[in-house]
Amino acid sequence: MITLNAGELSKALSFIGQAYKAKTTMPIMQNVKIETDDNIATLTYTNGEQELTYKLPTASKESESFTVELKKLRDRVSQYDKDSDVKIKFDEVKLKAAVSCGRSKITINGLPSSEYPDSQSVIDFTDVNFDGAELKHALATVKMAQGQNDVRSYLNGVLIDFADSSCSVVATDGHRLHVAGVEVDTELNQSCIIPASAIAPLHKFLDAGEVTVRISSNHIRISDEESSIQTTLIDGRYPNWKAVIPKANDGQLTYNVAELTNAVKGALITSNEKFKGIKMITANTATTIESNAPDGTSSEDVVECAMTYIDEITFGANGNYILDALSSINGSNVNIMVKDGNSAMLIKEDKYMAVVMPMKL
Repeated sequence: MITLNAGELSKALSFIGQAYKAKTTMPIMQNVKIETDDNIATLTYTNGEQELTYKLPTASKESESFTVELKKLRDRVSQYDKDSDVKIKFDEVKLKAAVSCGRSKITINGLPSSEYPDSQSVIDFTDVNFDGAELKHALATVKMAQGQNDVRSYLNGVLIDFADSSCSVVATDGHRLHVAGVEVDTELNQSCIIPASAIAPLHKFLDAGEVTVRISSNHIRISDEESSIQTTLIDGRYPNWKAVIPKANDGQLTYNVAELTNAVKGALITSNEKFKGIKMITANTATTIESNAPDGTSSEDVVECAMTYIDEITFGANGNYILDALSSINGSNVNIMVKDGNSAMLIKEDKYMAVVMPMKL
């Protein structure tokens, strides 16, 4: 029998349950594997692509190993008082787990752990240590630019690119590019593409404190002292993202972030529903942001703008792309580097940058 704190168990099941898939050709992949050894219980779930693990203390010293239906166990445990104890006893003959908490009891189907898919070992790997909060912030600022069901599968993920003693977190859908720098202490020159399905669990997993990122040619494993996420990497060659960053954008437009954000939101109301195009006309230290919808409605907002090395410019773009980039700016002001209306604009702040391609309107 295994005894676990209900609050800790609910937290663990919620974490690993992020990868849960109800439809699977293997019934056992609807189960969570529970192993105990030396007062530590390890919960593991895999959907064939991602594997999530979580360790928590238990009063049980004996070694046990079995699997039970993840969804039923998670749903029931979440209803228990978080300070209560949950007892789980697995019957290896009937292949059922008796779960009790106080006067509450439930029986859940299980299967032997010997049938559970083996963990795919990360071989020929390299370990890199990150600050978890910084990596989390980097993923959050770029993930909105990744492809959505693109036939070019390598765009449907986030690139982790190590080069020149630095790390860049990158995403692009071919119409825009987001890049966030992360400080690391490594001489590694390697890159990998994390699939979109792993980004949400990673964002929930990462927090303040050091995490270890283990990278091989096929997998990446990110772990701390109590939990880990392992995922299969996307196979493919990522585009040369550095070549996309404009090199000759000498003109600089400086805006108040809140004012520019509100003006773009206003223009989007009367923009084309499909293309979300807006026009930015800048001259005499002011930018007019306008849009026109097919039904004849239109909008116009004017925001102040400090201009450097440029007199005037008219630029068309997807308004949502500009809003996404502005949402990642921490300061009250933002600099947009431009060349002309036919070239990409570059939005920059410290270690973050976004490239937005022009749109003809």
